[in-house]
Amino acid sequence: DGNLALIHADGTLVWSTNTFNKGVVGIELRTNRNLVLYDKNNRSVWHSFDHPIDTLLVGQSLKIDTVKKLVSRASEKDGSEGPYSLVMEAGGFVMYASFLTPLPYNTLSYYDNKIKGMLEAIPSYRVCKRPLKLTYK
Repeated sequence: DGNLALIHADGTLVWSTNTFNKGVVGIELRTNRNLVLYDKNNRSVWHSFDHPIDTLLVGQSLKIDTVKKLVSRASEKDGSEGPYSLVMEAGGFVMYASFLTPLPYNTLSYYDNKIKGMLEAIPSYRVCKRPLKLTYK
C-alpha cells in the first residue's frame, strides 16, 4: 500500500510514514542519510529529513510550516524525550529546559536576517527568511 511502518511484535502500530495510496513504489537511503520514498516517476513522496526528532543532519532543516522543534533524548541509552528542546516560534527560536514544566532557557530572536543569541556561536547554520527555516549545512 506504499506505507512504511514500524510494527511492535504484538501487532500494534508504533510509527508510520502515513503514505497509504500515494503511489509509493520504492525506497532509497541517500548518501546524506535522508530516507526517501518515491513514486513510479521517481518523484519523492516522503523524506525523513522533513521529520527531525532530536538531531539535525547536514542539509536538514527546521521549517516553520512543518516540524518546528527538536527534543533531546533522555540519555544515550534511553530514547524517550529529554529535558531540552529547540522550538521554532513566530518570533524566532526558543530553547527550553523542561524538568517538571517547560521553562525558556534561551531565546534566539529573528531580526534582519540575523539570529541573535546562541546560534551566532555555531559556524554552520543558515537562516532563510521565507519560508522561515533553520538549516544545518
